[in-house]
Amino acid sequence: MKLNSFLVLGLFTFNVATILQAQTEKPFVSVEIIFGSKKGFIVVEAEHFYKQTQTSKRAWHINSSDHKPEVWPDHDNASYSDAGGNAYMEALPDLFHSDHDPIFQGDNLGADGDLAVMHYKVWFPQAGRYYLWTRLRSNDQEDNTAQAGINGTWPISAQILQSPVEKKEWIWKSDNRLSRNPWKIGRAYLDVPTTGIHDIQFCMREDGEEFDRFILTPDSNYSISEGIGPKVTIYKGKLPKPLKAGKQVKTQKKSLINPDGSFYGVNVLYQDSLGMVAIEAENFYRQMLTQQRMWHLVSTNLTPLIGPDSDPVHLEGASENAYLELLPDGRQKDEDGINSKTSIYGEGGKGAIVSYFVSFEKAGTYYVWVRALAIDGDDNTLHVGIDNTWPESGRKMMFQGKAWKWSNTQRDTKAPISIEVNNPGKHEMMLSMREDGCEIDRIFICSDKTFVPTDTVILPSKIQKGVIETWYKTREQRMNTKGNYLSENGMVIIEVESYPVTEGWLYKADTTKHSGYGYLEWNMEGQGIEAGKGTLNYSFEITEPGNYQLFLRARMADPTNRPETLDPDGNDMWVKFTGGKDVAKQQSLADNWNKIAILGHPKSWTWNTNADAEKSHAITPVCRNFKKGVYSIAISGRSKGYILDKIALKKYKNKPVSTFESESLRILTTTKESDFTYPSFEKE
Repeated sequence: MKLNSFLVLGLFTFNVATILQAQTEKPFVSVEIIFGSKKGFIVVEAEHFYKQTQTSKRAWHINSSDHKPEVWPDHDNASYSDAGGNAYMEALPDLFHSDHDPIFQGDNLGADGDLAVMHYKVWFPQAGRYYLWTRLRSNDQEDNTAQAGINGTWPISAQILQSPVEKKEWIWKSDNRLSRNPWKIGRAYLDVPTTGIHDIQFCMREDGEEFDRFILTPDSNYSISEGIGPKVTIYKGKLPKPLKAGKQVKTQKKSLINPDGSFYGVNVLYQDSLGMVAIEAENFYRQMLTQQRMWHLVSTNLTPLIGPDSDPVHLEGASENAYLELLPDGRQKDEDGINSKTSIYGEGGKGAIVSYFVSFEKAGTYYVWVRALAIDGDDNTLHVGIDNTWPESGRKMMFQGKAWKWSNTQRDTKAPISIEVNNPGKHEMMLSMREDGCEIDRIFICSDKTFVPTDTVILPSKIQKGVIETWYKTREQRMNTKGNYLSENGMVIIEVESYPVTEGWLYKADTTKHSGYGYLEWNMEGQGIEAGKGTLNYSFEITEPGNYQLFLRARMADPTNRPETLDPDGNDMWVKFTGGKDVAKQQSLADNWNKIAILGHPKSWTWNTNADAEKSHAITPVCRNFKKGVYSIAISGRSKGYILDKIALKKYKNKPVSTFESESLRILTTTKESDFTYPSFEKE
């Protein structure tokens, strides 16, 4: 890979900081460096690896004042101010963030060197057993383990290097968790077969894990608990100058998912091939300036919920059965008038920008084509830009026709749409709103002015690095696992979006501090709809028999309505258990549908859960007795505006909880539950 392929966006000078920042997954020490033993210790900084392998899905990235990974998702702020050498390694992207996130072996969970392997040359003065200490940092529930190996082998003695969960500080540990018995902890060690140089390796186990340093010593009594530790021990070669300490800047978090489920090619760098590159519009890197309008995914599984939108779905003929539409579509005809602050922008970069990273082999003029569809003359233009600049040659690209067609013509001048690439390397290709309601399917960039793309010609679509993450497919894969939820520590926790959406329910994800991948909102008109509409079914297994109380994490779309009553609109739904028995002296549920309600007017998510059978609307816990076995709970919509995030069943001994203030009872503390939200884009 050419060095200039790593140029940071918008910077075209070859200063050291720029190069380092872009090459966060590449070694910056010489391949000749060999670490050795001094006074019985071998001490190595994690960032001093000489090569990295198995990086197609995840990679270790250097974090320092000069190294800032451009990889998302990454939920943590930088932590290099107290790291050895002012730098550390982090496995990214970080998709396995919460214990409720799905596990995909070989993707967000690695084993035996199948993901992100760092290599270090180490000289050992003698063969034998060397005890391993690692300095790790855990910021969430699923980033506290790594794995070590030697010469391409991955012994059980270093299979799961264990660090405490969510401590958010650097911690030295020599613990190894045996996967065959997850509760048994032993010493971590590597057996070195001969005197001499060996390849020591560390691979990713959980993405998001942060790794600072490691120590190898034959002394079984050695212990370290605080501080950076001993100096690095070099056998041969010379390390570069130490990385400078610098002020840490908080990570700017970007959205993973739109409220309607759009997906992003967040880690993808497209590569032009012979001056050509084709991109699916929906595989974008990011969106910006989405306060008034946003590009929304339309696919066979997802239809935007944003209105007004007078157009039907146009999936027929759309590439990959998906496209983007700019919504809401406020100006649908000439009579609607023009609002220069919402429905139309005369210049590029003023609203609703969608962008893609492309590595160009050569500088020069590139012509931009977009495969688009226009229902009328009020949704048929957009602007084209590059690297946050909006040239005159990219203004007012115009489409015509009510079918998917390739367009490259400027509206006023009829000239071809083009951009100037000033330097070879990485650039951000950008499309910006002109008229709302615009629909785009594919993008084609070409250095040949005479080439005209058609649907009968295969256009080159080459990816230099990264993997396109289709978030709705990840969610569907999770939904289709069809496994029972298992009780643990007297608790069953169910994410409601883990069941395919049925009629009347809308799947959403936003910044309301929901957990998991999103939540469901009941959208069928009416209050007090009969039971059995839009039924959702969840199975679970009880391993500890006893009395359980049901809690629903829910909220209302409008908590301020009907303030004179404890029973506002949008506060209830139907619940029915299959199996289990009523609990003595508690509300009888039998095997019937029961109205379950939020009482009062809580303004946000609440665990307020009541069997609301009487007009008095008294606090009434929802209880069920279970023996060991498999059961199910069914959910049915009742009142429009009821929003459901999570289902929890908690075992209790004496009596159920009957007060629901303050995110309830702390019922999930024993399960390490934490809300996982998707922050929206900040204005850039």
